[in-house]
Amino acid sequence: MHKVAIIQARMGSTRFPKKILAQIYGKTMLERVIERLSESKCVDQIVVATTNADSDREVIQYCIDHKLKYFAGSEMDVLERYYETAKMYHAD
Repeated sequence: MHKVAIIQARMGSTRFPKKILAQIYGKTMLERVIERLSESKCVDQIVVATTNADSDREVIQYCIDHKLKYFAGSEMDVLERYYETAKMYHAD
């Protein structure tokens, strides 16, 4: 069984805009979440799920720069975005 951890990462938070790439003691929030998930023995792969909106291009570029697996999908349909991410990375 291939277990994929999908991290929802968008820049469009209304209470804390751009929080996923905000620095916390020298590391982004996304980096800290990935580090924690990497320690899990229950996860085979980590994938960042973001949207294809212009506002999330920075998340996509971050993933490319840090050699992270990612998927960019519908901004309006979160369930579809998760489903398509799982399908693309062959999650069971």
